Amino acid sequence: VQEARRYIDRHVPDQTDYDGEPFLADRPARERGKVAGALAALGWTGDQASLDLMQRYRVDRILNDRTWICLCDPVNGASVKLADWTQLFVDDFGMHPDFIAIAGSEEPTDYLDPQGSWYVRWKKDGRIYAVERDEWGDPDVATASARLGLNLWPPYTSFVAWWVSEHMRSKG
Repeated sequence: VQEARRYIDRHVPDQTDYDGEPFLADRPARERGKVAGALAALGWTGDQASLDLMQRYRVDRILNDRTWICLCDPVNGASVKLADWTQLFVDDFGMHPDFIAIAGSEEPTDYLDPQGSWYVRWKKDGRIYAVERDEWGDPDVATASARLGLNLWPPYTSFVAWWVSEHMRSKG
């Protein structure tokens, strides 16, 4: 977790957008106090490293040019809010309520019929999984074949470090 956080802190402050312009992800001070309550409302508790990370950065502004999706942020005003995206998947598409959707999309087709695998946090073990939509109604089935670094990241912080590394790879 500490190495992952150091990697994030090294690269995110200097990240650039598609045009090579600086793209800031710092969370405004007035929003930092809202993060803990938003996470607790989702059942995301006992994870100080993730809380610290999300209080420092708006995770929806941590870039990854290798995908069309973005990380969901817990605070209102985010482009794709953690609670909203999770509720959409649970209510409209049968995702198990023990999963929290940590990445979302602004693509209209994804709102209407999300396909493939999606990144979720399982409340039971606090790990991040890439789970197939066809299996996300049953957490035990959806996570049974998970493999570290392929479709499983032990803490959220390591997932975000991987996310940042994907952005760095796309920049060359």
